[in-house]
Amino acid sequence: MEHLLFDITVLGHVEQTFEALVEGITKAITNAHESIQSGRIYLNSGLLRNTNINRSPASYLLNPESERKQYDYNVDKQMLQLKFVSADNNDIIGLIHWFPVHPVSMNNSNGYITSDNVGYASILMEQFLNNGAFPGEGNIVSAFASTNLGDVSPNTRGPICINTGLACDEVTSTCNGQARYCIASGPGEDMFESTKIIADNMYSKALELLNDGNAVKVTGAIKI
Repeated sequence: MEHLLFDITVLGHVEQTFEALVEGITKAITNAHESIQSGRIYLNSGLLRNTNINRSPASYLLNPESERKQYDYNVDKQMLQLKFVSADNNDIIGLIHWFPVHPVSMNNSNGYITSDNVGYASILMEQFLNNGAFPGEGNIVSAFASTNLGDVSPNTRGPICINTGLACDEVTSTCNGQARYCIASGPGEDMFESTKIIADNMYSKALELLNDGNAVKVTGAIKI
């Protein structure tokens, strides 16, 4: 059912996208296998604001008040970072970041294959760590992975009725009963600027976590 829902929205299987994903994943696995080495892992986390919003705030309010009082926000705003370093010289091998936001800054009018905000953030971090190398050409890998993104959107201006400029109905996400006019956007003036802003936010926070000296070494047995 999950794959069916995705396929319906794009009128079927998109071979170009599928092949790009398969080729990239296969190459990543091969590269990882051919460069196995001993290393250490460090964990860090921090708060990142102005980068995600709850797409269904009315639904969130249906949760018990006692539960909602446990949190400062109606979405998770914590970024988690795992840093992998070489056991020989402590050089960075790679980074994985988890931050709850959907990669949908680029809207459905975009006609290009794109890795959206998380891909842009990854490129920014890899270029920094690899002294400006082109994507995929540097030795250090930095990923921004999906986490508990649920109903979390990067379109921080929220949904607006594009025919009136007024806010959409919060419960039904419609404009006078019509869903087609209710569109979320932001924080930029267009989808390209929005993608850049959200990516810059994630990259900047990741860089802060990398350099703040608060990372904790991960130790203990591996449980399967």
